[in-house]
Amino acid sequence: MAESSSDSDTFLRSQGRQRGFVRDAPLGSLGGGRASGTNDITEKIYTLADTLQDTNRNLRNVDQLLGQYRVRSSQQSDAMTSLKEDLEDSLNQLRNQRLNRNVGGRSASLSTLHTSDLDGTSAAESRRYQPTSPLRDYQDSAGSRRRRSRSASVRFVDEIDQPDQLHSLHQSLRDLSSDQLRLGDDIQREISWRNRRDVETKKTLEELSHRLGDSQRQETVSERVERRLQEIEREMRTERHLVDRRQEQLGQMSLQLQEAIKKRDGKLEEIDAVTRSRLLQSEREKSQIEQELERTRKRLDQSEGGRDVLHRQVDDLRARLLKMEQDRTDLQQRLSQVSSLQRSRHEDEEEERQARAGNEIIKKFKKNISKKMSYLFFLVLFHLAASQLLCARLQDYLFIYFFNYFYVLTSDLEKREKQQLRMLEQLREIQAHCEDSDSEQRRTAQHVEGLVRQLKESGREADEYLAQAKRAEQLRAESEKKKEELRVKAQESIRQWKLRYRKMEQELEKQKEHTGPLLERSNQVSKEKESLQTQLLSAVHQMETLRSELSDALAKRAQREEDLHHKEAELEETRSQQRDLEREIREVQDAANKLEAEMQKQRSLQAQLSDENRRLEDEVSTLARRHELDREALLEMQGTVKDLSATRAELTRKVAEEEKSRKEAEKRVLELGAERDCAFEEVSVGGRQLKLEREVHQKELADLRAELQSSKSKQEKNLQEVLRHFKEEREELESRIGALKEQAELAESRNVARAQHSQAEKMKAERDRLTEQLTASEEENVKLRRKYQLLKQELEEKKKTHPVHNIIHTGLSYKARNQLKSQLLVLSVTQLSLVLVHGTELDAGQHESSRSIFVVLQAVSQMPGLLKDPHRWLAETKTRLQWVCEEVKEREAQQRKLRRHLQQSREQLKGLALNKDSEQQLYLEQISKQEQLLEEIHKEKRGES
Repeated sequence: MAESSSDSDTFLRSQGRQRGFVRDAPLGSLGGGRASGTNDITEKIYTLADTLQDTNRNLRNVDQLLGQYRVRSSQQSDAMTSLKEDLEDSLNQLRNQRLNRNVGGRSASLSTLHTSDLDGTSAAESRRYQPTSPLRDYQDSAGSRRRRSRSASVRFVDEIDQPDQLHSLHQSLRDLSSDQLRLGDDIQREISWRNRRDVETKKTLEELSHRLGDSQRQETVSERVERRLQEIEREMRTERHLVDRRQEQLGQMSLQLQEAIKKRDGKLEEIDAVTRSRLLQSEREKSQIEQELERTRKRLDQSEGGRDVLHRQVDDLRARLLKMEQDRTDLQQRLSQVSSLQRSRHEDEEEERQARAGNEIIKKFKKNISKKMSYLFFLVLFHLAASQLLCARLQDYLFIYFFNYFYVLTSDLEKREKQQLRMLEQLREIQAHCEDSDSEQRRTAQHVEGLVRQLKESGREADEYLAQAKRAEQLRAESEKKKEELRVKAQESIRQWKLRYRKMEQELEKQKEHTGPLLERSNQVSKEKESLQTQLLSAVHQMETLRSELSDALAKRAQREEDLHHKEAELEETRSQQRDLEREIREVQDAANKLEAEMQKQRSLQAQLSDENRRLEDEVSTLARRHELDREALLEMQGTVKDLSATRAELTRKVAEEEKSRKEAEKRVLELGAERDCAFEEVSVGGRQLKLEREVHQKELADLRAELQSSKSKQEKNLQEVLRHFKEEREELESRIGALKEQAELAESRNVARAQHSQAEKMKAERDRLTEQLTASEEENVKLRRKYQLLKQELEEKKKTHPVHNIIHTGLSYKARNQLKSQLLVLSVTQLSLVLVHGTELDAGQHESSRSIFVVLQAVSQMPGLLKDPHRWLAETKTRLQWVCEEVKEREAQQRKLRRHLQQSREQLKGLALNKDSEQQLYLEQISKQEQLLEEIHKEKRGES
């Protein structure tokens, strides 16, 4: 409600201001055209109607508020009456309780409560009195009252209980006095609160009455509106007469405009031809750029094909490794078979040799076994070295391949960046051309100003000659007085119009300083300004007609006075000079129009170049995505290499375990030697193949580098001439491109850090959950062990004390033991499973956190000793988790640094964009100023013609 009333007040104030402006304006300014005058009047009528509607709404809202207030006041009065009734009831109850409690004359000193006590209280009663009896709980008032009524009843007891009874009576009296004081304080508070509410309601009623009076006063506004409407109707009638006169002038102006349009059409055709030629050039440049892009795409396709070939070679190597592993498994199986056969033979021989004393044979056998073991150990080490060599060669081969692939990608990116630099250089050339055109426009504007000055000087000279002619004519003829009077009237009208024009300009400047609601007024003033300019043109035409009449009169009387002939000749010379100046102004206008057309063309070219830049940026983004995919593939390959290394470690462990069972392998030594030779041959063949492939790839790399160097030399020769002029700009663009690359890397690192952070949080949550489960399981194990020990002790005691019942309880003890054993087995299995799950999750977290760093850590699940020792396992997990947390912290610090760098780069880009926008706005303002100057020159020429 308050908001609506304030809105109406502000609207009325603004309406009053607008009325003041309308009253102060001259009658000539109100005739800005028939349509503009009618629109202004309709807008005023609508605004007045809106104000009346707002006042009606405000009055309705006030009526509603008054009705609501009456309802609330009636409700409050009802509540007050109900409260008074409740208080009287409570007082009556207290009196009854006192009468019941105070037996004999014991309560004579106490004062009773009345309804008159609610009206006013003394200063002593306003204090808060705390109870004096420490034996009572004062929080529960209802229970205390019930106890009080019971304890206050009269009882005849023996003389021994009289002091206790007196103490209880004294205590109850104190309680009653404290309760009475509390009730008095509460009643005083309620009375003060009610008084405050009454005062507030009175204030609100007074405010509402004031508002109603204001609204009644505002009802007189309707009378003012009716008066104003009558005045507006009168002004409308006067403006219609003026509009009829101005329509005739507009017809003349339309003819002149048609002639000017025909001239501009011819100029536009020439401009179209120039624009078409430039568009053809731009299309040719686009076709060249597209051809270069297709070449780069073909090179990328070729590089992808080479990558596929390398993937195939890697797959072949993996297949060979799998075959080698299968051969190793076959060898292990054969060794196990041989060992089993040897064991069976040894058992038979031992049975036969038991009768004999074979100590010497056993010694020889031990020596042979030691020799064979050393030989087998040497073979295993040799195979391990060969496998390690193969893995190292594979890693070198993959590293060289990916290094070459990344080198090709970087070269392609450099080419794309060079193309972007070329496009940006072209844009800068266009901007330089625009600046040159702006400078030319400034020069033309200065030239036009000089021409205007010359025109003014020639006008002054003409005025001087006319004054001399007037002096000569005043002496000779009275018939010329009428013409002179007309001339004086015309000059006075021109001066009046000029004064009005200056006043209107001053008003416009004042209104420009104001903002917001005065924009509509400025538009009206601009329309009135245009109407004044048209009236000035009509006055200038009248002056020209008067001058022509004067020239005719002077020509008739030229025969009588030779001086007048000389003056007319001088006037003709000045007119010829004016015509020459007008021609020069037309040429300047033509040049300005051409420059404007060139500016438009350059803007279109800038838009096209910006579109092409966007396309190139999209292509760069696609290349970056491919680069990311290749990086992911590299990481996957590294993961596979790590898996291979893990499998190799497992194989070595298995071989070490099987060495103990290979003590008596005599017959298999020759076969192993033959297989060793075959393996050596296969390794040598694989090494030769790898060397050949490496040489082939090195040759291909050399060819590619030679091609790249040749292409670079050609490009450098082509770019040397261009780079001499634009080295500084190139450095700026390189810095921007570097910032964009850093932003892309920041985005990548941010995504990776977010994923790692989420994984670390998940690992922490799972770690906590698993630790809780472990602690719970350990506690259960401890409890079960304690129960088991207690049961054992009880059984032993029962055996000692009750040997007769041992037979009865043996079955039960066996059952309990079996149950406990089964529970222990289940708990141990669950503990192992939890430990394994926790270890696998820890290994996965370490693997993910160490992707960026080439660190290989042994998995927790691959350490057999840790699973048996829980304390050692917990220590290992703590160290691993600390390592993961440190890595996460380091990555978060890197992320913060990158974010700061990102913010700095963004701020720099924003500053550059703002500078560009400001420069563009300055150019546009300069162009608009030049256009205004040209329009003023056109108008002055038309007035003179």
